[in-house]
Amino acid sequence: MQPLPFLALVGATLSIGCLGAQAASPSWTPQSDAVAYGKSKISLIQAIAVAERNTGGHAVHADFQVQRGKGIFEVETLANKKLTIVIVDAESDQVSESSLAGTMDAMSADQSSAITQIGSKKLNLESAAAQGDEMGDWAVDAGVGIATGKPAYRVDVLKDGKIRTVMIAPSSGKTPPPDGGSR
Repeated sequence: MQPLPFLALVGATLSIGCLGAQAASPSWTPQSDAVAYGKSKISLIQAIAVAERNTGGHAVHADFQVQRGKGIFEVETLANKKLTIVIVDAESDQVSESSLAGTMDAMSADQSSAITQIGSKKLNLESAAAQGDEMGDWAVDAGVGIATGKPAYRVDVLKDGKIRTVMIAPSSGKTPPPDGGSR
């Protein structure tokens, strides 16, 4: 079964090229990221907090990456309908780059609605990533997705060298049942 896709945030993929992101190596594996992540001095959760403090916004997506041989966290925050990408150094917890990626006006109605609905709930991306951490070794990617037809947080968790996707309902903090069934 394929994991549910993240909502594509318009402008985010264009700005990634501007930030100098490199394409994943053909030899990339979850284990290779696990080694790099193991060298990090901060977690995805801490990187989200750093980015939110830096922009005054709330995070809608965050992930761990290796760029130019160095671990970084790329965090997308939203404030005043503006999407900003913040690069947080995984070893120093310092912001190394920040750039405006676009606005909510450029997103589809479904995308902006999902982000708005999630933004009004008690559970935020940082809390969802922390829940993901509790379910595995590390939360390595978190963002807004869709589960059972409703907005939810999607957290990719690295455990035993494998990535597992967990969907978390923003209103309850629980994992919703898969489409068409209950747990």
